[in-house]
Amino acid sequence: MKYCVWNNKGGVGKSFLTFCLSTEYALKNPDEIVVVADLCPQANSSEILLGGNGAGQDNQFRLFESGRTIAGYIKDRYTKSRFGMLGSEMSYFVQARDYNDNIPENLFLLSGDFELDLASTLIRRVESEPIKEAAERAMTMLRDVLSAFEDSMKTKKVTFFIDCTPSFAAYTELAVFASDRLIIPCTGDFASLRGVKNVIETLYNPNSAKYKESIFNLINFSEKAANLKLRLPVPYLGIINRARTLDKKATVAYNAHVQEIKDYFDSLKHIKDRAGRNISQGTAVMDIKDCNNISLVVNYNGIPISKLEQKKYPVYDEFSQVNQSQVDPFLKNIYPVINFL
Repeated sequence: MKYCVWNNKGGVGKSFLTFCLSTEYALKNPDEIVVVADLCPQANSSEILLGGNGAGQDNQFRLFESGRTIAGYIKDRYTKSRFGMLGSEMSYFVQARDYNDNIPENLFLLSGDFELDLASTLIRRVESEPIKEAAERAMTMLRDVLSAFEDSMKTKKVTFFIDCTPSFAAYTELAVFASDRLIIPCTGDFASLRGVKNVIETLYNPNSAKYKESIFNLINFSEKAANLKLRLPVPYLGIINRARTLDKKATVAYNAHVQEIKDYFDSLKHIKDRAGRNISQGTAVMDIKDCNNISLVVNYNGIPISKLEQKKYPVYDEFSQVNQSQVDPFLKNIYPVINFL
């Protein structure tokens, strides 16, 4: 199964959530293989998996220099084999445990790369080549490399988590077309609700009169998918990330926004695309508690939350205390999500 983690709004914790979902899923399912494909130029999820701030940055840069990143793969496809697989797809994946002892050995990474925005231009060039199926071959580059990895595992089950940037760039399209299910993280505010709606409107072009005078009537992505004979992922799960409380009771404004988001996800089963097809049969919504300072410890040290101990951890030039009373509520939230995947 391939999960695309995307929201059209930044700052909702996509990369941190991708790290948590992938590591906790891998720990809970040691007989399976888990792969993180980092489709974000900032490469934050790659950095955490490769050792956290500092060590992870150095390791990620080494992968960049060797070309073992998603941008490196796109560049090599463009220069060596624009319309077919290279045959060396497995060489672009790394076992995260080789760089970070905290990561379970069944987790692999297709690293992000700050040159991904430049690689986006290469994708568009391949897409516009004047030959049959050029656009399809361009849009399935990521699907090709992930399928090659899955095939190499033979009988083992492989679960993929694809971390995306907020923008709808060419490489975001690759992530969408490579995915089976869509995970949309958001926070309890109006901007997140707008981001969720943008995701649905961008991908599925709902059949509604209100879009007739909008840009969604001019750029129909669902029609592009149909023309290329590529299926779109199902909106599978909305995650209210960083769920928070104030004096053990959610604030009125926050709670109202959360309810609006949940109502919108619920409404997807009634919304049809331009072809008259239901966008979703039902999209689940789950909450994950705000990690507060735990996220700083995880980001800096590259440690899965379930492996944290009650002690002080280095965070740059200081130390941050982790208490079990902070860890347990987060795990209580994320384990039902893992079981749902």
